[in-house]
Amino acid sequence: VGVLQNEASLRDSVWASFKRCCDAAHEPPSTLSEALQESNVACLRVLSSRVMPEMFNAYVKIYTENEGQDASRVSHSRQLALGAVSSFAQVCEPVFVGSLFKTLVAKWLKATTGEAPPTEAPALGDLANTLVPHLPAELLELALKVFGPALKSATPNSGSEEEKLLAANVQKAAYRAICNVIRHPAAATGGLGDAAKVISLWSALK
Repeated sequence: VGVLQNEASLRDSVWASFKRCCDAAHEPPSTLSEALQESNVACLRVLSSRVMPEMFNAYVKIYTENEGQDASRVSHSRQLALGAVSSFAQVCEPVFVGSLFKTLVAKWLKATTGEAPPTEAPALGDLANTLVPHLPAELLELALKVFGPALKSATPNSGSEEEKLLAANVQKAAYRAICNVIRHPAAATGGLGDAAKVISLWSALK
């Protein structure tokens, strides 16, 4: 995990390795790995309480460090990172994923309201969105409650360039979050609770 923080040249390889490891545990590719699936998943869950927060910290750090670099390379690296986070989340206990999500959205709200550095908002939004598909059904309403109002926030047509960029990033995170909530498996079985809350966002989504 320390490599993610300190060895920029090796980060992509580490992200990819984490993803392969978690994917293999979630969907064993062979008879042997099927026999070991339970122990492999259990091992990853034990490690998750330390590894997942460190992955988040590394992503937030590298997000700001990569600003101004080659766009295609930066995008590729970020996708590798978020793919690893998603794969790790799918083998974790849903309750643990939910607690991570609550922590992330609390930080995201602070970053978008000036209580924390706004430069962290895009990375925190990415991470929170990556966890939405793996949330327990009872937390989908929280996702709507957190991200829904951001759809109606001021459009980035006024203010400083930094304020415009922040507003644009906030709205992008909100759009992705609402889409992820609607696509969540629990949404098809009534897991969204009051459907009127989603319908009320329709005018903002159009």
